Amino acid sequence: MLLCQHLGWDPWDRRFAEEEGAARGRSVSRLNVLIAITAAIIGLIYGYDLGSIASALLFLVPAFDLNTFMTSVVTSAVVLGQLFGGLFAGRISNTIGRKLGFPRLLTRRFVRRCRVILRDDPGEGTARNTTAWC
Repeated sequence: MLLCQHLGWDPWDRRFAEEEGAARGRSVSRLNVLIAITAAIIGLIYGYDLGSIASALLFLVPAFDLNTFMTSVVTSAVVLGQLFGGLFAGRISNTIGRKLGFPRLLTRRFVRRCRVILRDDPGEGTARNTTAWC
């Protein structure tokens, strides 16, 4: 809502619907346009994530001998993780504090990446796991 006010338009303003919709014989409000754009962006992100998990499933199914039900559970877990992350990330960030939480996260990721790179057994089929910094 603040973005709409910052841009200088009200999403519930009917003038846009009357001006633009009158030429086509339909009524389209700015709120409908905002909802459509938001849904399109969410759809793109959802498709990207499902593409990522689909490529990971190529390796997970044989490695863990997953049946069809467990494959769907793994796929759904990604979507549920996004849902809970979206619902609670703001509250957690406000509780921990953004100035302290983000450096902690970066430090933990850095330490984990160093441990992966420096361990003796790099894993099957990898040469010292060069993608650990990505």
